Amino acid sequence: MSTAGKTFHHTRTSTTVLLASIVVSIGWIIGQTINVYRYAWVGAVFEILWIPMLVGLVGIPIFSIYHLLTEKFSFRSRYLYALLIIVLTVTLIAIIR
Repeated sequence: MSTAGKTFHHTRTSTTVLLASIVVSIGWIIGQTINVYRYAWVGAVFEILWIPMLVGLVGIPIFSIYHLLTEKFSFRSRYLYALLIIVLTVTLIAIIR
């Protein structure tokens, strides 16, 4: 039987990782570009969320690389795009600072 017609299956986990990478990226970029301490409540929310965002900034690439290797590196994988988003975010933050 031929596997040429087999479609790529995106899992709920890959979608969650992609969305988490987008949220973490937006959070880091906002936190680095605006003064989050101008208003006390915004600063408080930022202080509560920065540790989970830091864990995501480190954990998402590790998780994505692992799944990319188990999927035998497909360009259609959402893990690849999640990894690229995090790498671009870290690069952008390094340029901004």
